[in-house]
Amino acid sequence: HHVNSTTMEESRKRQKMSQEPNSTTSDDALPPLPPKESDMTAFEYFSNSFFFMHPFMQERFTSQDPTDLHTLTLHKFFENAREKGESGTAGLFVALNGCDTLKVINAYTKWKEAYPMKSSVAPRMVSVGFKIQDTTLSHTYDLECFSERVEKLFEWWDKEGIEDKLVGPYLCFVQSSGMGKTKLMYEYKQAQSSDPEGNVKALLVLLTSSSNVRSKEEDLVGVFDRELNLVREIKGVEKVNEAAANVFAKLNEILNSVGNYNKIVLLFDESHHLLTKEFG
Repeated sequence: HHVNSTTMEESRKRQKMSQEPNSTTSDDALPPLPPKESDMTAFEYFSNSFFFMHPFMQERFTSQDPTDLHTLTLHKFFENAREKGESGTAGLFVALNGCDTLKVINAYTKWKEAYPMKSSVAPRMVSVGFKIQDTTLSHTYDLECFSERVEKLFEWWDKEGIEDKLVGPYLCFVQSSGMGKTKLMYEYKQAQSSDPEGNVKALLVLLTSSSNVRSKEEDLVGVFDRELNLVREIKGVEKVNEAAANVFAKLNEILNSVGNYNKIVLLFDESHHLLTKEFG
């Protein structure tokens, strides 16, 4: 935990200031967030009368025994909540018992907008579609195994009663970067397009986010059939269900553009972005 290094006198002065009505703050405006380098504690910030519906609730809050609120800076307090995801958000309300819930949410949201998470994705040295079309497979074993697994997935989904369960016909495979995931999916797509029976239509979809920008436009020429930008689809959406509905609508748009096929396979590349907190 970060320990506040300011003197008790300085701390009391800041707390007194935060308890007084903020002259620059209207009823519907939050107290300004302190600079990132500020050592203002979470307790000092939320002691502001703005966060309480009744004076006695503020008095009870400010008289509580020392907790993490007294030692953690406001920024560290919010960072801890964000790292814990939904449980961290719930923890805010426990720690800030007595504060107006909506105003706490607004303060937390404003902080997240001011200090967005930095991407942990390392910059890509080459285009995601680099040399995919220019190289040949040294063997077909992986392709045969992958094709067989996809077919077994269709067979499983066709079993009676399966479609009524809260599951979807999908599979995933995980491999280190540069080991051939994109190449394998591309070759599967090509194999299906050259199938004389034409029962399966495969599309290779590139998932992109703000931290994953295509380095070359040729990524979508020949290699990828579609692009799905997660940031664009969920921009301005706060609720998870609404974000999911936007993504599903985009997927339906892709499916509707394909035409009539007995089976359609969507192959998602760079899908690790679906596991980041921004989209989960």
